[in-house]
Amino acid sequence: RIQPKKGLSGLLKAWAEIQNPKSGIQNSKDWQLVIAGWDQGGHEGELIELCSELGLSVVQRSKHVPCSATAQEAEGADVVLYGPAFGGEKDQLLRVADAFVLPSFSEGLPMSVLEAWAYGLPVVMTPECNLPEGFATQAALEIRNGEMMNAKWDGLWALLEMSDSDRIEMGGRGRRLVEQ
Repeated sequence: RIQPKKGLSGLLKAWAEIQNPKSGIQNSKDWQLVIAGWDQGGHEGELIELCSELGLSVVQRSKHVPCSATAQEAEGADVVLYGPAFGGEKDQLLRVADAFVLPSFSEGLPMSVLEAWAYGLPVVMTPECNLPEGFATQAALEIRNGEMMNAKWDGLWALLEMSDSDRIEMGGRGRRLVEQ
């Protein structure tokens, strides 16, 4: 779901900092943030407005446009608002992803994190995701969402600065965790 509880506004603020050339992250423009899920209560519109305020280029996927056309349109965008994805479409998104981020303020048991690990993706999440096993096994990096004074996004920075092999290894630990 795309709703305030998921913490996407904080993630977009952190993403704008990362995309800033002054961030010091050498490959920041090689990354694209894809937000998938169904809009609840018009929050997606608020995120589009926030992207504009932050200077992030955003592409919103039309439900009537095939995935391949969306990919061409989204080339070079900082953020893609993909919309809901189920079945084969969700499978395709997870297979092409390099990592998974859940900046949530509150979760019971986030199935999306378990799915990401099942696909061997490294995960960045908040402690409020209630999966401390991910941190303990080094299958996840920690972020703290909240007001920028209290927020801590070091885990996201660390993920982007990791080598590909380190991200693959981290995702493998997540895969083993889900298997166990």
